[in-house]
Amino acid sequence: GGGCRITFAVPMAVDLVVVPTEAREVFGEGSRGSALLVRGEHAMTVVRLADPADEAFRVEPKETSTGWLELVPVLASPAGVVAPPSQPLYLVGVEARLRALETELDAIAQTTLELQNRDRCFRCHIALPLAWTATLAEFRCLQTPRETLASIADDIITMQASDGSFPAANHPEYGIVTPSLVAAATLSVLQKFCGDDAAMETVRKAAGFLISQPQTDGVPTLDFTFPPVFLGKPFAARLFADLLDALKATALERGEQLDPRQLEALARAKAYLDSGRDGVEKQLWRLFSISVPGEEQGATAGLPLPGPFLAELSGERDPELLALREGVLREHGLAPVAETIQTAQEAPEGQLPDRSLKRRIWRLFQLLYREPFPR
Repeated sequence: GGGCRITFAVPMAVDLVVVPTEAREVFGEGSRGSALLVRGEHAMTVVRLADPADEAFRVEPKETSTGWLELVPVLASPAGVVAPPSQPLYLVGVEARLRALETELDAIAQTTLELQNRDRCFRCHIALPLAWTATLAEFRCLQTPRETLASIADDIITMQASDGSFPAANHPEYGIVTPSLVAAATLSVLQKFCGDDAAMETVRKAAGFLISQPQTDGVPTLDFTFPPVFLGKPFAARLFADLLDALKATALERGEQLDPRQLEALARAKAYLDSGRDGVEKQLWRLFSISVPGEEQGATAGLPLPGPFLAELSGERDPELLALREGVLREHGLAPVAETIQTAQEAPEGQLPDRSLKRRIWRLFQLLYREPFPR
């Protein structure tokens, strides 16, 4: 007899249940429990007190999604002197929807690290959007796999050459400017997950290399493209400006003198992005940002938001552009009705799912943008 049922308004992932041994709602008036059953939709756990003197059960149900929990007494005895429990009954967890996003981010990060370790290639088309996606999760106060993300950054750091560049090992066809720009931009985002200054020092060296390379309109000239995202001056300008902005912010935080060459390069890259010469990519990348909670983004006067030219994108055909367009619009206070990117079919057995992994990242990027900032 006894026990209670807790019904949630929405499915929950429950990590911990703490039940006082004299919880009246579970064991009844004047009783003290010594064994307890915790049951949800998908898991059931029975626990005994580890020490007879313990005042509460601590149960980890491992429920990733349940609409209810039942707390059922298994063994109980008269409590003797009846006194209120020294602590309340309480649960620790998050909405199941959010836990699913956290779990997916963790799995994607781990697979990305495996790809790096296998091929000694940081997979620019995977690592960069992963860094953006992890930042979105962090800003929404979700759990992020910080150690795995730091390991990804550490691996990228080891791939830097002495001149600051990031040549693709055994793949000269990938160029040297493009991978260097993407690697530096990725590290400038991932550095928040690292415990030291190595990432930003690596970005500083890469910036010096990139500044010395041939440029057009103040933007390093890409020597390799990876459609549909990794191509064109607007994309290069966005990455270049962002990594230089990160270096500027780091210098200001440390009270260090700003590098004049970096400041000049930053001004040129931003001037290009803000210039009147428009195109499909320019409209997207000039407005791209991942803001922190509380920052209100707005369209710059006279600069159109990316609209009709990207309105017919397909989640099957164009997951990257579909997710980027939605992210930009949401950053500027608009909530577009957009197709949800579907997860690709798994890769054949024995192969790491490179293509499906990229689709999973952009799907998660899209879903995180649909989550409100915590208030």
